[in-house]
Amino acid sequence: MNKLYPESKVELSGFMAKHYDILLNLITLGKYGRHIRKVIYLMNIKPEDKIIDLGAGTGNNTCLMMKYLSEKGKIVALDISREMIEQFQK
Repeated sequence: MNKLYPESKVELSGFMAKHYDILLNLITLGKYGRHIRKVIYLMNIKPEDKIIDLGAGTGNNTCLMMKYLSEKGKIVALDISREMIEQFQK
């Protein structure tokens, strides 16, 4: 799949997009998930917060943040890559 914004230098596609979460876990020797959960906990998200997740990627972090929100809270997740958005939607 062609990139929408090849000049951006941040749009992931192909192998990197398809295996993004697994690659991050490998690169960090299995510490990525624990680190992200800690960071999200330290954000001190309130049940009614409104959050914009820019560069949402596969949506993994968005899903973790949603656990802290009530029906009054909301997250808008955006990404530049079609392939990452497709993974997010799954």
